[in-house]
Amino acid sequence: MPVGVRDWAGNEISRIYSDQHGIFNGLTYSTFAVNPPDPSGYIPNVLDMCMNDRGSGVTPDPFYQSAYSQFCYEWTFMPGQTSYLDTPVIPTAAFAAEYNHPDCAYPDATPAISEVDGDGVGPWVSAGGHTITIHALGDQAVTNYGYSGPASTAPPFNQKTVTRHYGFGPAPAGGCSNGNVNAACPSVTVGGIPLHGVSWSDTTITGTVQANVPLCGIQQQAQYGGSAARCGELVITAANGKRSIDTVTVTVGGKAPTRLAAGQSIQSAIDAARPGDMIIVPPGTHHELLLMWKPVRLQGVGAASAIIDANTHPSGVLLNDWRLRVVCLFGLAPSGVPDGYNPACGTGWSDFTPTTFNPQVDRLPLEATVGWDATLNGNLAEQLQEPTLMGAYEGAGITVLSKGVNFHRIRSWPIFSRPAPRS
Repeated sequence: MPVGVRDWAGNEISRIYSDQHGIFNGLTYSTFAVNPPDPSGYIPNVLDMCMNDRGSGVTPDPFYQSAYSQFCYEWTFMPGQTSYLDTPVIPTAAFAAEYNHPDCAYPDATPAISEVDGDGVGPWVSAGGHTITIHALGDQAVTNYGYSGPASTAPPFNQKTVTRHYGFGPAPAGGCSNGNVNAACPSVTVGGIPLHGVSWSDTTITGTVQANVPLCGIQQQAQYGGSAARCGELVITAANGKRSIDTVTVTVGGKAPTRLAAGQSIQSAIDAARPGDMIIVPPGTHHELLLMWKPVRLQGVGAASAIIDANTHPSGVLLNDWRLRVVCLFGLAPSGVPDGYNPACGTGWSDFTPTTFNPQVDRLPLEATVGWDATLNGNLAEQLQEPTLMGAYEGAGITVLSKGVNFHRIRSWPIFSRPAPRS
């Protein structure tokens, strides 16, 4: 099992590995701050210890175990200190005896998609007849369910992972469209409508989307720039009869999407969007905790390429922003008091700036946000306890908030009293 040692900013300092029993030893530096006004004479260095660390590269660490949990926690380090760490890593897949794990990966030779691009990055075209390019996932290392532990010597039982090919394979019989722009290819469809003029290889498929793709079930309102848009799931059927599993929704027409610029956060695009906007997330790993507080369409270029990393470490980097944004969306100041819009809430909220008199999200039933409640301490008291609103829900990759919660009318009953009977 890989163990990553990271600094406060998430930079990896060192990497060590456990034995087959999960036991590991490591040596790392402590601190350069000596002789502070403290009895110990040293200022502890705080580092993150990350268990079963996947690594920061595109390819995961070869000893990374996808069927087990990943977690980080802070620990203090001082000169000459020896720490005994209790670092339980639990299985996240179904129980399996010994070293064998459930096989949750696609079967070999399944046509899998890494990215779909249309009129630019992402699965969107402005009109029918435009071309989309579909890229295959290719060779991938997956967990070997036949692995029998470090004592095994015979392949494949001594291999933790095996390679499976997720290309498109050879073109179906007849070559699909065979380069004819007017010929339909029933093996590649969007919303059940075949693409035309398909060019097929093991790594790439190109073809034109037709204008009769079904209308999207929900349309963006015209006041926000919307118009009739069509959308459907992309499905690929290979010559071997296997079909794609995790794919993308291709959209035809409607308002042009917002594509993230280099270095731009997904959250900033959500804050600046208008209701019904489509936000396309480009390939890469995006280290964010998102608050979806508008009815927008958030879509990546492919499930295997656009990844949201919701790891809350380094401590405070993501959660501090998340907590501030939640409080501001409820129309409170960062201190938790309802004193109108506070500049500390930041900018970039589009024309839906949250204020005390116009909160952008509604609380859940029985959830206190202001005032004082005997069971749910609202206002500043709740913030100090949680330490913020919705503290029990924080840490999710995507948290959905909305406006328009139906609070059923609560009837208020008067209190009656009667005098004591005369004696």
